[in-house]
Amino acid sequence: MISSREAALSLYGAYRLARFDPNGLQFFEHSIGAFWRSFFAAVIVAPIFAIFLSIRYSTGEISASLPAFITYEAAGYIIAWLAFPVVMEGLSRTLDCRQHYVKFIIAYNWIMVIQNAVYLPIVIFGVGGMVSQGTANGLALIALMWTFIYTGYVATKALEIPPMSAAGIVFIDLLLALLIDVTVSSRM
Repeated sequence: MISSREAALSLYGAYRLARFDPNGLQFFEHSIGAFWRSFFAAVIVAPIFAIFLSIRYSTGEISASLPAFITYEAAGYIIAWLAFPVVMEGLSRTLDCRQHYVKFIIAYNWIMVIQNAVYLPIVIFGVGGMVSQGTANGLALIALMWTFIYTGYVATKALEIPPMSAAGIVFIDLLLALLIDVTVSSRM
């Protein structure tokens, strides 16, 4: 089980990395135990994800029943949290940075909390009509670009690889997320 101290330090490290401070990596414990505990970030993100789902379902664009929608989305959520680390394990060998794999996945999992926290207000403001749909879409695009840069930065620093290799990792992460989303959406 993760301690509140480790979770707080990890979130602070993710915040520092979001400010493009490479010292943010120093706030993560780099061990196999910390690797497994970093998946607690999925528990922290789950309420944010549930809010996204409720907003998405409330728009009336989903034809599936609520139980089916929740089941498919929950399965997709779990798969998404597990698939990227599995793919990265092999990719880290190909990129000859396997020795930094654990450090990267720990940081990657925790930065997902920050990224989701950035998106939530944009979605709420857009759906709630607090900003125009065009403004919400523009903000979402800016947040998406920032997410790509943030993830690439973390990959560069944690894996100690060149920026172009990190860009490839970001692209693979995006493709994997799209594949999971399309697969889940096709079931509804």
